[in-house]
Amino acid sequence: MTISFNHLGFWGRLGNQMFQYSTLKSIAKKHGYSFTIPPSSFSDPYKEHQLFEAFELESLPQENIRLNNTDKILQESFFHFDEDLYTQCPDNIDLFGYFQSEKYFVDIRDEILKDFTFLPHILGPAKEMRDEFGDEVISLHIRRGDYVEQPWHGPQNIEYYAKALKMLPEEIPVLIFTDDPPWAFEQELFESDRFCVSEGNSNLFDMCLMSMCQYHIIANSSFSWWGAWLSDSKQVIAPKRWFGPPLDERNDTKDLIPSGWKRI
Repeated sequence: MTISFNHLGFWGRLGNQMFQYSTLKSIAKKHGYSFTIPPSSFSDPYKEHQLFEAFELESLPQENIRLNNTDKILQESFFHFDEDLYTQCPDNIDLFGYFQSEKYFVDIRDEILKDFTFLPHILGPAKEMRDEFGDEVISLHIRRGDYVEQPWHGPQNIEYYAKALKMLPEEIPVLIFTDDPPWAFEQELFESDRFCVSEGNSNLFDMCLMSMCQYHIIANSSFSWWGAWLSDSKQVIAPKRWFGPPLDERNDTKDLIPSGWKRI
């Protein structure tokens, strides 16, 4: 009895792939199934999806890295937690969707954290940089890039970050992660020496470094969602607005943000 995620990499990059892998593993364990993931990205068969580039995945047997030969596809019914799919998933199916809620896998959190241990060549340099900032650091993520032109997401405005910063200790340094450093440097909010922009690093390095921070101000992004979830965080602040129109009306995000995080 086997379930799979043959289309891993088809919908979304690293953060989305982590949701998909975690949900697949959790459902398989709940029902006593084995599970498989493909050795390469569905969107580019000549390139591995980023899970193998980033993480140890110690509990994933080599024989589980393959395509599952099935034409039965089971897609999530809506954006929020699909309890029926989780509790009644049949065997020999291929999952399809985003599965963006920890409710799918929070019961095996320790196993997921172990699987998502960063590879040594990422972990070592990230730890060296993290140690430069003292005992506590605030991670602040600004997602712009493709969001600037996308009506269905859209970046968070500067007011969101100003409000979030007021909710956290003022003396703690802030490490800014962004795909648009010039925009961050232009903001008056980030002018003081308290702020440092992480530049020139890979997205894998940045997520690893995020996971070592104690406080998090995330964007409407699965990338910084995971940076916070992997951490031993004291406080996480997330935006209420995750999507722009028309997706904000179609996708209910009630199960997206863990209950211990603060939405503003």
